[in-house]
Amino acid sequence: MAQRIPSGRRIGGKGFTLIELMIVMAIVTILVGMAVPMDPITGSADSWKIIMEDASTTTNQSQPGIFDVRSGSPKSSLEGTPYADW
Repeated sequence: MAQRIPSGRRIGGKGFTLIELMIVMAIVTILVGMAVPMDPITGSADSWKIIMEDASTTTNQSQPGIFDVRSGSPKSSLEGTPYADW
């Protein structure tokens, strides 16, 4: 039988607490999210369309940044708008 210390925790108890499991699951979710940057419409990581920032409105006009990233799919949604416009 496990011994108890004054704070109420057991010494030598087996298993993990709920908080420990939730922290591990959050870390795993973040790592998986970083490893799978796919376009959900085409299922490919190579079909993204990068929309660059307008050079005249940027602080550093010699190197404009990325303004938006959109799907490269030619398909349309149920509403009729192309996925590439989202």
